[in-house]
Amino acid sequence: MNDGIYSIAATAESGASILLLKIENGTICGNDTSGARYRGTISEQGDGNLRVSLEVTFPTGSFGIWGTSPGETFQTRRFDADVPGTFFNERVPFTLPGYDMTLTAVRVPDDVGFLADDDGLDQYIDALSDVQRAWAAHDAA
Repeated sequence: MNDGIYSIAATAESGASILLLKIENGTICGNDTSGARYRGTISEQGDGNLRVSLEVTFPTGSFGIWGTSPGETFQTRRFDADVPGTFFNERVPFTLPGYDMTLTAVRVPDDVGFLADDDGLDQYIDALSDVQRAWAAHDAA
């Protein structure tokens, strides 16, 4: 199948986001730059397409390119989509039907797969905090 770690650029009318997804034995887990978590499954359809079933959970106060508005509670969206079987391998943009969203996947090294795990968002935040401190020191110099 398409086991591996993928960075997916997602663009829509409401903005852009980067997802990091881990695909392993038909399961999907990951996170994106808006703080959303992704959980789901992927399977071959026999017609050259892949069926992706995802549950996307957005935290409070975040916006999502999936058409969500910042809220005071966690929001979860579920969807199924068929994507070309070559989507994860060819870096060819794919417009997700019904969402007016364009996705482009790139296989990335397995050693960044920890960013797709449950504590991956904490890892993103730690890295960005380090960057913020570096910029503050640079600007103060």
